[in-house]
Amino acid sequence: MIFIMKAEWQKLWFRRFTKIYLFLLASTSMLLGIVFSLTTNTTQGRTLSELSSIQVITANLLGIDVGAIMLIIFTAMMIASDFTTKLIHVSLAITPQRLKFFGAKFLTFSILSLGISILITMLTFSSGQVILVANGMTMVSLSDPVVLQLLVGCAIMPVFYCLLTVCLTFFFRSSAGSISFSIGVMLLPALTTWFNDFVQQIVLPIL
Repeated sequence: MIFIMKAEWQKLWFRRFTKIYLFLLASTSMLLGIVFSLTTNTTQGRTLSELSSIQVITANLLGIDVGAIMLIIFTAMMIASDFTTKLIHVSLAITPQRLKFFGAKFLTFSILSLGISILITMLTFSSGQVILVANGMTMVSLSDPVVLQLLVGCAIMPVFYCLLTVCLTFFFRSSAGSISFSIGVMLLPALTTWFNDFVQQIVLPIL
């Protein structure tokens, strides 16, 4: 299993595309988080000064959603390429135990997504703190359990969607199906708000 994971890791980082894409992912998450914070007057009808510090940070952390979507696309493309290039047949010939091969793939993307998730969470949170200071507002404290819960929840989200995409890409054997399904799952909580409170109270905690 370890040797397969090393091979998968090297194959992933051998491509120049990986480095460029992940750099853009982190940069885009941070920049759009800043945009979300600075445009609350347009999106929420309230200026930055009318928001509490935690609301500003929450708006900034929306950049992680963008990062999660980009990570879904990246994961689907990387795994689907094994099917389009027929490399999957070579890999399974070398490693006939499919569970071991899938497990190595799953663990490799677990490590990758966790690292990316921690990075973009730190970037969006730190840029939110800078915005608070620049506008003369009080910074939020990491000792606040509400803030910690928010950050942990935000950091887990990209990892979950990345691993969901890994499974779905193997199931659909294409990037289109896995990307559509994963983003559909991401949008489900927003769609649930269209229903009455009774339905929301049942469905939202599950999601």
